[in-house]
Amino acid sequence: MTTLLIGLAALVALFYAARHLMSGSELADASQIGKKMKVVRNVTRTECPWLKQTIASGTVVYRYPASPYAKPQEDHVLVTLGAEQPIFEMPENSVVDTGPSLL
Repeated sequence: MTTLLIGLAALVALFYAARHLMSGSELADASQIGKKMKVVRNVTRTECPWLKQTIASGTVVYRYPASPYAKPQEDHVLVTLGAEQPIFEMPENSVVDTGPSLL
């Protein structure tokens, strides 16, 4: 019973850690920033309630790698606005690849 409770507590902790990352509370490490991308449509808080504000069409973002602790939902990608900026999740169909990162 104790092992089950410890396992459950660990899963809850991982869930909250992942949600913390998806909310944009973690900052991007410049060495991990990937390809430059452009937002092709407005992404609102109605669609993605974890966003702090609407991300406007035309905004430049940079892909950020997933990890075992920060895995985006299916059909979503992790992105950031740049080094030392929050990491957040967006629908994959809301961004297009524009080439290599310039950072």
